[in-house]
Amino acid sequence: MEYGYLDFDATGRLDIDKQENAARFVNDMIDLKEEHLLSPKIVHAQDRFAQKRYLDKNRWTPTEDLERTIMLTAWGINLNDQKKGKDLKPKQLYSVSKREDVKKKYTQQQGQYLAYIYYYTKIHGYAPAEADMQRYFKVSPPSVHQMILTLEKKGFIKRVPRQARSISLKIPRELLPDLE
Repeated sequence: MEYGYLDFDATGRLDIDKQENAARFVNDMIDLKEEHLLSPKIVHAQDRFAQKRYLDKNRWTPTEDLERTIMLTAWGINLNDQKKGKDLKPKQLYSVSKREDVKKKYTQQQGQYLAYIYYYTKIHGYAPAEADMQRYFKVSPPSVHQMILTLEKKGFIKRVPRQARSISLKIPRELLPDLE
């Protein structure tokens, strides 16, 4: 998670000059000149220096208490109820989203597909193909494809269309059922 600044001018509008300056830093971070790519003798450090300048001028790091408050507020937890989250570190809050709500959003069958994707990826080091799921669940290719589209539409997975083995889970393991 990164936190940045928004600068406003004297009239209360977003300061365009400062936004353009930040955009220049970003451009410097990714601008590779042709001579850097062709010559092995040139050490290209411009992007690293530009990244440092960008982070120093455009980013800030909140205290742990402030970050916890930001995350609890982002999850829609009332400020009075935030004391419940005091024992959680901010990094743990990124995956805390009313876990029961997430579990209610997928069916038992969808949960099995999600668990299969998780375990297959953990064992093999890459995502399963639709054919792997077809063999495991003993269903037709259109059924598997429709399930993948449904899981993607509901926001449980992400994938790159027409790219093999590009499925990845967007929810943490603790929200998945056990594979049956």
